[in-house]
Formats: sequence, C-alpha cells, structure tokens
Amino acid sequence: GGDCDEADTSINPGEADACDAVDNDCNGSIDDAGTCPCDVVQYNGHAYQLCTANRTWSDARAACQADGYDLATINDAAEDNFLVAEEANYSGVNAPYFWIGYTDALVEGSFGWASGSSTYTNWNSGEPNNLFGLEDCTVMNYPTSNHWNDWNCSYTSTYLCETP
Repeated sequence: GGDCDEADTSINPGEADACDAVDNDCNGSIDDAGTCPCDVVQYNGHAYQLCTANRTWSDARAACQADGYDLATINDAAEDNFLVAEEANYSGVNAPYFWIGYTDALVEGSFGWASGSSTYTNWNSGEPNNLFGLEDCTVMNYPTSNHWNDWNCSYTSTYLCETP
C-alpha cells in the first residue's frame, strides 16, 4: 500500500521523514519537510542541501556526511546550472560561493571528486591556479561568474551537500 521499501520497516508512508538522505515517508522526496539543518532541493533523483553556515572544506564535508550526504559532485552543465540558479537565492559572508567536493589535496594538480566520479568541470578563466601554493579545494559560482575556483581549504564558506 504505497510502501517504497518492503525490506526496511522504518521506511513506509506512515513514517516521519528524517535528515538521513532517505525518503523515509515514501512521498518521492528525500529529506523534505524541514528535517535537515540546511535547505533541501531536489534534482534528477538527488537531494541537495544548500548550507549557509560558513565552514572549512573538511568541516563542511563532515557536516554533510553526518546527514548521510557528501559534498556535491557535479556531473554535467545542466546540474551545474540548476545549482547555480538555486544558489542565487542565498546571500551572506561567502555566499554564493559554495564548497563542492572537487579537490587536489591528495596530489597537487590532480583534481578528483571526494565522493563519486565525474569528468565535468567548469573552471573560471585562469583557474585552477593554486594561488600561493595554498588552493586545493573548489568553490562553485566564484566570483559570481557561474564558474569554479580553487580556493584555500582552510577558508570558510557556505557549502553544497548531495545524496549519494
């Protein structure tokens, strides 16, 4: 009768939604009804948290993971454009510059996604440039150009989480 996961009794139409990257109440939306600490939007079968708290890249990733998410992996221009349009609704100290899960912290000059894989990139002109040898993490929509910039991972910024 509308149960979307017969194998898990905690997932059913009578269940309250929780911030856990799961559609607990079987209504077709992940983490709806204000269950997460950040605003949630849905796109192409994924939920995204747009988080306006300013955190370092690693603290942002830990906050995402605590809810069953990870920093966003951008797969194509359509997804990038959707997220840029959503981010336009936010303002703040570093908004609309949102951390995403693209980093070269492990091997300088070899960027990869913290979670997932994608070949899509959308670098701003002249980026990534590893300014002063200190930029290993990526913010999108910087500097409000709808492109990406490598940035110092210890800076604080708003961040974008995505369901796996």
